[in-house]
Amino acid sequence: MTALTTAELEDAVIEYERQEPFATVEAERLESMPEAFADGSYNWKDVEWVVRWFGRRRRTSAVHPAEEAFRTNDWGDVQDAIGATLEAMEHTDDAERIPPPQTEIEQALEALADLEGFDVPVASALLFYADPDRYLVVDDRLWEALVSAGALEAVSSTPDPFDAVSYHQYLEACHELRTEHDITMVGLYRALWRISGSE
Repeated sequence: MTALTTAELEDAVIEYERQEPFATVEAERLESMPEAFADGSYNWKDVEWVVRWFGRRRRTSAVHPAEEAFRTNDWGDVQDAIGATLEAMEHTDDAERIPPPQTEIEQALEALADLEGFDVPVASALLFYADPDRYLVVDDRLWEALVSAGALEAVSSTPDPFDAVSYHQYLEACHELRTEHDITMVGLYRALWRISGSE
């Protein structure tokens, strides 16, 4: 893959909406879930849906390990962890900064780290659904798409495991692309997902 053009990204977003099975319900969730997280009206099934969405985007029949692990959590622990995550996202000195500062990312991820099934990529999915203007889900496929596009030139391989530092680096690259191509973070996700899947 070479450097991405605006036209390529726009075409990929259209293809995502036509071809990806999650496109419609994903759009609905991205509209409703940020408010649900903000006002505390989310429930177990909402959080479970995010975990399921993360694992099933690859259209595999296998259940992602995070799904089974998530089900072993206590709901009170889940609520506490998400509450601490949202507080980290809302009450830092730079809560409106784009991209989010590394300290905010570290605190938000740390709050989710004790939950079963929540490594950094799964946690990033929850951050994406809580604040899709500032956060974006990360995984090996999306990371490698940015590397191939030259947006992460200094990195030659996918982090193993992902951590707060690599996730911050990824978000910085995503926000640079978003600004350069005048695209939303949701649109960027959809474009990268389609482009990487066509390789």
